[in-house]
Amino acid sequence: GKLLVKTFIREEDHEEVQRAIEDACTGIETTHFEFPIIHRDGSEVLLLLNAATRRDAAGHIVGMIGVGQDFTTLQQAISEISSVEENLRRTVEQANAPIFAIDVEGKITDWNHKLSEISGFSREHMLGKQLVETCAHEVGHTQVKRVQTQALAGIEIATYEFPLITKSGERHEILFNATTRRGANGQIIGVIGVGQEIAKLRTTAADSQLVADDMARLIERANSPIFSIDTYGRITEWNRKAAEIFGFGKNEAIGLSLVSNFVHRVHQRAVQAMLEEALAGCEINNFEICLFARDGEPRELLLNSTPRRGLKQEVIGAVCIGQDITQLKRRHHQAEMIAHDLSQFIETANAPIIGISIDMIIEEWNDWVAKKSNYSKEVVHGTSLSKYVTEKSNRILATVIKEASLGKPTSNFDLELVTPESSSRASALDNEKPVALLLSATPRLGTQGEVVGVLCVGQDITNIKDLEVKKSNFMATVSHELKSPIHGIIGLTTTLTSAGDVPKHMQRPLQLINSCSTRLLDMV
Repeated sequence: GKLLVKTFIREEDHEEVQRAIEDACTGIETTHFEFPIIHRDGSEVLLLLNAATRRDAAGHIVGMIGVGQDFTTLQQAISEISSVEENLRRTVEQANAPIFAIDVEGKITDWNHKLSEISGFSREHMLGKQLVETCAHEVGHTQVKRVQTQALAGIEIATYEFPLITKSGERHEILFNATTRRGANGQIIGVIGVGQEIAKLRTTAADSQLVADDMARLIERANSPIFSIDTYGRITEWNRKAAEIFGFGKNEAIGLSLVSNFVHRVHQRAVQAMLEEALAGCEINNFEICLFARDGEPRELLLNSTPRRGLKQEVIGAVCIGQDITQLKRRHHQAEMIAHDLSQFIETANAPIIGISIDMIIEEWNDWVAKKSNYSKEVVHGTSLSKYVTEKSNRILATVIKEASLGKPTSNFDLELVTPESSSRASALDNEKPVALLLSATPRLGTQGEVVGVLCVGQDITNIKDLEVKKSNFMATVSHELKSPIHGIIGLTTTLTSAGDVPKHMQRPLQLINSCSTRLLDMV
């Protein structure tokens, strides 16, 4: 009892559906009419409907009968196919590769933008023209026609060279494939060609070859040993410097196992592990390796190893670039021996040797100083020297370090070391006194030539200092003891010379005695 159009048809389709119903009710029947009905869930169902006139027994029109078929799914499939076809057409048109299509007569049916760009001919200009006669250089006519014939017979061609003639008359080599194109029932309706411009590819290949040649010459003439191995550890490259160092020519070395033929058996396991790590795709930096030359002499190398990869980025070996550090290692060993001897000399020297940093931190404290000061090297190392010298010596050290920072040595300065006994409260009895040293200071230089500290070397002058004190005390005592009698002599002679009853012949000797006594008093 519900109104069909108002209840089940969308408003925008009312007019068209109502007209079809009215036609049927007037005796005009409609076939294959698209009838969109609204489903209960709100979706639209599309029916393909035949609208037939309904009559009573007397032949009068009493309504309409609709007989239909649901083709909603079919319509969706058609829409999807159309969408795919449109996307494919746009993809072909916008592809960055040249693409064309021909029919069974060899006439062009598609010609994409990239091919228009290369050839200079627009799509509109090329459609309907013969591909071979219009576009192919005459030297390639036979080959291109043969490929077309095979493709139209169902034999697809993976690659063939197409000598394309451009609008300006230039020849471009394009690498095409030929794919058979089929219709809905499977019959062959043409050929599709998808290509790649190989002129740039050939130029790139030539440039790559030039780079490869340059790299090969660089490797061969490099001033460092360079060699490579395959995944089995066999030598595949051996440059001139490697031949010079090890005494094996390139032809002799290639094919030999690096580990078995050049590495001492003691080191073979470590070297093999390093190579396996490189062959696993890891880069190895600064690996020291000892290889043996033809003469049996060891050669020390500092190696960097890089994986060597193939076209598919798979590891096919390893390239090793080294530096011959044989002489450097020898000089380093000699320097270590000299440093050891110097250290032994400093430790065992029969003289005080003290090394300090610019901050007065103790770095050297030889056995002599340790014994005299009663402070062991372990105790004082890393502490400030100011803790072990007198306040006066600290002021002197500040001046010495200042001069040393300017690169100037200091000769013959006094330094007083405070021993544990002399620094304790018992020192009030003066039973223990500081150790007096006469030192000379030389700046210590770092690896870059910068001043990093001071090395002080000298002698023990404690006894000399004691003798000077004793001498000074003795002279003070003598002076004191002489002054009293001299004062008496001066007073007596002065009294006698001023008395009036002194004989005349005695006055001159008394004056002489007085004068000499006065001079002697001035001296003491």
